[in-house]
Amino acid sequence: LYTGRAYALTATLRDAYGNVIPADGLIFATDSPAVAVTAGGAVTTQAIGRGRVVARAGGRADTVWASVVPQGRIAAVE
Repeated sequence: LYTGRAYALTATLRDAYGNVIPADGLIFATDSPAVAVTAGGAVTTQAIGRGRVVARAGGRADTVWASVVPQGRIAAVE
């Protein structure tokens, strides 16, 4: 992801058999300076680096990682 961009996260909570279960109280959080996130899952990239976002619901938690890179061009000569 490039710096200064935004995207939305969504999450689905499933049981061991793959059945969707209500995700009451689903919240997102981060402790990373590379990204900012609202409790509803709106993520904004802020700095170059690796950002961690944690989703919590129903006593469970899972993590998604975002790599924030500078925008640029790659050139090669053969």
